[in-house]
Amino acid sequence: MLGAAMYTTIKTLYELGKSKSEISRLTGHDYKTVSKVVKAIDTGQLEPKRKERTGLLSPYKSRIAEFLEKDLSGVRIHEQLQGDSKDCDDQLREWLDRANGRVHGTTKQVPREVFEKEEKAKLKPLPMGRYKLSKLGRRQVYHDCHIFVDYNYYSVPFDYVGKELDIELDDKFLRVYFNGKQVALHTRLKGRGQFSTEPSHYPKYKQYSETEYQQKY
Repeated sequence: MLGAAMYTTIKTLYELGKSKSEISRLTGHDYKTVSKVVKAIDTGQLEPKRKERTGLLSPYKSRIAEFLEKDLSGVRIHEQLQGDSKDCDDQLREWLDRANGRVHGTTKQVPREVFEKEEKAKLKPLPMGRYKLSKLGRRQVYHDCHIFVDYNYYSVPFDYVGKELDIELDDKFLRVYFNGKQVALHTRLKGRGQFSTEPSHYPKYKQYSETEYQQKY
């Protein structure tokens, strides 16, 4: 929508004898827009007519004004209006039905028709369970092949001692990655100061019992 200043600019250029094509080039507006303004000028309009739009809060303006007179805060006004939430939902659904059933200004297509013909078939079913958020982080591997996460210790292969690894923590599991590759998986421990150790994460000589080690070496 053109402002008053640009309307005046186009009007001035038009009165100076500039063609619509020249005005379009000078102002950067497309030819169709300039033509509408010129037509408005020729018919004696001071400014282009604007479509009157009703805001979603328009039906509540009188009530909001009453609340403001009572010096209620924005939070309190919102709480008061929540009682009308069903009415708001009905208005929103009505607006969606109207908006999705008319030609879109940019795509020049009816959104509801596009959804039914092209988009609906491409939708995937919703997952059965709720989406689970994972906590991400980085940990350095101690000399004993463990990392410290949420007050507990979890082992990783000894090859990564001294290196920083990425971790992914959810409600049930701890996953450990190095350069995008998963190198360890543990069930989360409860409490504090506990160890979750996979024996194969130690070097070979530490996997023997004391007796086995003496027999071998």
